Amino acid sequence: MKAENTLLVVGCGGHARFLLSLVGNSCFEAFGLISLEDEFDDSELIMEVPVIGCLSFIDEQYKLGRLNIVLGIGDNSLRKKTFLQLTEAGFQFPNIVHSSAIIDPTTILGSGNVIGPNVVIGAEVAIGNNNIINSGAVIEHQSLIGDHSHVSLSAIVCGNVSIGSGAFLGANSTVIDKLLVSDDTTLGAGGTLVSSTRAPGLTFVGCPAKENKK
Repeated sequence: MKAENTLLVVGCGGHARFLLSLVGNSCFEAFGLISLEDEFDDSELIMEVPVIGCLSFIDEQYKLGRLNIVLGIGDNSLRKKTFLQLTEAGFQFPNIVHSSAIIDPTTILGSGNVIGPNVVIGAEVAIGNNNIINSGAVIEHQSLIGDHSHVSLSAIVCGNVSIGSGAFLGANSTVIDKLLVSDDTTLGAGGTLVSSTRAPGLTFVGCPAKENKK
């Protein structure tokens, strides 16, 4: 495979394994894994892909011309920090899209987005950078998603929803149409958000979802 179609996967945990499966069903091929920890086993294989280095020495990979990266990091804050760090260092973040995903041609995608199997993205959706749109999620028409967010398994974002950056929508959660969701909002698994959020960084649970003040 040509160099421009190979990439490095940063992270060696559970989300990295999801990424390796996803990459195998995209137009890219994983060249190697980059550990987040300085201490790593360079003989380790994860899903037949070798661990070839660590994040502290990622510049060595850059010098070798390995510029394409995907982040196998589930935590939004750490993924944001790493994305900004590696973007400044000159690395490139292609969008990784599973072959079964259905994405309307009017969709606008930034960079570094990970779009899992059986995702459906509707007309005139705009998605920023470094987001995870996990398996089976649906994002309907004219919705907006900022940067560094995670739309989890089978979550549903109805039409004309605006979601800020750093948000987390739990598995099987729903955001009904025409809502505004602030930055760093968390919606718990199975929750249904029926009104716009009033401030960033709040957590909502239940159906209908209510603020969790614990």
